[in-house]
Amino acid sequence: MSVLIICKQCFSILIDETGGEKERQPCPYCNSVDREINVFLNDKFEFFDLLTGKLKKNGKGEPILEIKSGEEIFELEGIRVGKIRIIDKENDRYFELIHDKNGNVIRRCEEKLSNHQGHGLPKRSE
Repeated sequence: MSVLIICKQCFSILIDETGGEKERQPCPYCNSVDREINVFLNDKFEFFDLLTGKLKKNGKGEPILEIKSGEEIFELEGIRVGKIRIIDKENDRYFELIHDKNGNVIRRCEEKLSNHQGHGLPKRSE
């Protein structure tokens, strides 16, 4: 965090002051006690895309195809990764590819969906 104090009358940059308006010293350039105080907060925000799609037979019921593609935080490592996941129930196919920012493969899984069990977190009972 940084603070910038400016005289509102002559726009001079002033040395950091403490205290309220009654204790404030006049501006050494114009004698005004009016101040503009600017506080700068710095933080880092990152945004990323993760697209998901579901295909249902005739638009109804359970999805027969689920696709997830984009970036997310990899739970095991706590790092940002690229991910492609395809769950194809109609063709009994599961595919997942997870790679780091340099393209190094962290996880690759391609198997029959019926064999893909015991992965991930258990489903919550409501």
